[in-house]
Amino acid sequence: MSEIKISNPENPDELAHFYAIGKAIRNKVAYQEIDWNDDHGLDQLIGESNLELKLFSVNSEEGMGRIVAIKFKDQNEGILGWFECVDSQSLCDSLMNAAVDFLKGLGCNKIIGPINGSTWNNYRFNKTAEQPILPGEPFQPLYYIRLWEKFGFKEHSSYETSLAPNNLFEPMTMAEGQELAGQYHLKVVFYPAQPSPAFLDKMYDFYHACFESNPLFHPITKEAYHKLSGKFAQILNDRHSLLVTDRDDNPVAVTLTYNDVYHMHYEAGKIKDPMHSKKKLLIKTIATHPEWQGKQIGTLMINLVHNLANESGYDEIYHLLMYKDNLSATKGKEKFVTKKVREYGLYVLEI
Repeated sequence: MSEIKISNPENPDELAHFYAIGKAIRNKVAYQEIDWNDDHGLDQLIGESNLELKLFSVNSEEGMGRIVAIKFKDQNEGILGWFECVDSQSLCDSLMNAAVDFLKGLGCNKIIGPINGSTWNNYRFNKTAEQPILPGEPFQPLYYIRLWEKFGFKEHSSYETSLAPNNLFEPMTMAEGQELAGQYHLKVVFYPAQPSPAFLDKMYDFYHACFESNPLFHPITKEAYHKLSGKFAQILNDRHSLLVTDRDDNPVAVTLTYNDVYHMHYEAGKIKDPMHSKKKLLIKTIATHPEWQGKQIGTLMINLVHNLANESGYDEIYHLLMYKDNLSATKGKEKFVTKKVREYGLYVLEI
């Protein structure tokens, strides 16, 4: 059995070494043109009083690996994240056994992963391919899934990215959409390219209301949310992202889209793979406040976004990382047929 090292997350040198393990493993994989970037979201968790975490790593003749075990104090299940490992079952098992023993000692009855701390950060394994086709898409060596399954993990939940037909909806203008929203005394606006701190505070409350019933959801601080929003603003497609608000300008529903950075790199000659030659609109977030669900507001917004995309000359429209059992996704598939292009999974181990 390989010797396991426990890193101190509050020691900058030890944390940097922990992150470097992931980079060293991914740099040996030559299947992607796009550089792999580690998720440095551990800084959101270090020192938080509502959780316990431990960083495990190994560096032996077999190779290297790392994993983080997390237990939120209000949850019975533990979380595994930041997993990177060479293709060695014995090395993976050593990491897993150390993490499982830690979480067992904290009273966990099951373990879910991969989740890098929370669903605000990177999570899920890509079950379809090792090469990303879209920015922000989770991807990893496919053997990671084999390592987890041989240890005893089973699939917990499934997600998919789908290609939608361009003629998904009948044509609709923003003015027509606004007229329909006005029946509920709501208004439709473009999501701001440079949102104010006060606006982000409202969105913070909105998202927590939308996702609080999700058992995998864990709140983050407003400060952390503001930082994440700043990163997202760099790739936000503000001309195809919409917000619905009530009379008091409170968020009711939101649909956010990404710019396809890979396509931009392809056009600039930085990457050569022709899979990035088409101009894609990437729909990342579709959320409606619980008090307004069931009124077809989300459908209205997707209608408008698709029509805006058609007017702008997009070749393809993708719905990203949708939970397969999500009610809105299920209802959407009753109205139109999309083509699944990627599937992702979360895994669970009963202990």
